[in-house]
Amino acid sequence: SCSRSTSSTTTDNTTTTDTTTTDTTTTTNYSTTDVTYSGIWIKDNITSWYALSNATFDQFSSVNINYSSYRIIDFEAVNIGDEIKYFAIFISDNTSDTHCLRCDEDTMNSFNDSMDAYNVMPIDYERHYENGTWYFSQIFADSTYGNGGWYGFAGRYSDDKTTFLNYVSSYSGQGYYLIDVEIDNFGELFGSLYSTKPANVLFYWDLDYDDLISNASTAASNGYYPTDIEIYEINGVKKYNVILNYGSSEWDYLIEGSYEEFNAKNTLRENTGYRPIDFEVHTSEERNIGRVGDNLSVKNKNLVYINPKLKKRE
Repeated sequence: SCSRSTSSTTTDNTTTTDTTTTDTTTTTNYSTTDVTYSGIWIKDNITSWYALSNATFDQFSSVNINYSSYRIIDFEAVNIGDEIKYFAIFISDNTSDTHCLRCDEDTMNSFNDSMDAYNVMPIDYERHYENGTWYFSQIFADSTYGNGGWYGFAGRYSDDKTTFLNYVSSYSGQGYYLIDVEIDNFGELFGSLYSTKPANVLFYWDLDYDDLISNASTAASNGYYPTDIEIYEINGVKKYNVILNYGSSEWDYLIEGSYEEFNAKNTLRENTGYRPIDFEVHTSEERNIGRVGDNLSVKNKNLVYINPKLKKRE
């Protein structure tokens, strides 16, 4: 399946949050061998970047502090084995970000409401299940352009598939293009982010692996490159979803490699003038839904940061 949209610039701003609660089921014997790692890298010899993978919370926090001149563009908190591991991509491009990482529902809703005062747009959304609670993470970036203009955005956070696809289509007609997709709860909860920043976008959903590779190859021959990969499972069957943007970027990707393959690809691309733009870490659904563990962190949450360089709306 494919959706395509070309957006125009508007200044409307829409945020819709309708989160749901899922029953908790305790599981045991958490494996680390069913974890797969995917990523997208683009050619970029100019932008300084730093990528963090398979990190503890302390390691992630240290990078966030030590690299204060960088902004975060991609974040994942994933249940791996008996703990939460963190994955993040930072870049330094003289712009700023603000974020709410591992936030509970009330904090995320309040944070989203506070963003109405700033010229920003969301660029990454993630949710994970931990000790019986959903935690949400969202990153906003500066959306200003030209002499005082700013792009609008929209966010949807707990739609079913039909509603999600309807919004992809309807928002496209209003000039909002799809930026990011987050799929959880056995393919029942769809989160999505949109922006009015002009773009030519392709979106493929519910592909099997062979179709994903085939469509990515065809898109590349037509001048598109992937910007977001999302994987989910239904009854053990994996479904692949990808957003592509039109451009001349040279790019590379890895789909569901081991951590060793993922790390090697990241090192190779760093040494050849590429930078990562999206990481996707996938684990089996029985460990994403209903995880309970005494050593899963519950104190390092509601990490809200608003960069003082962000511009407020006048």
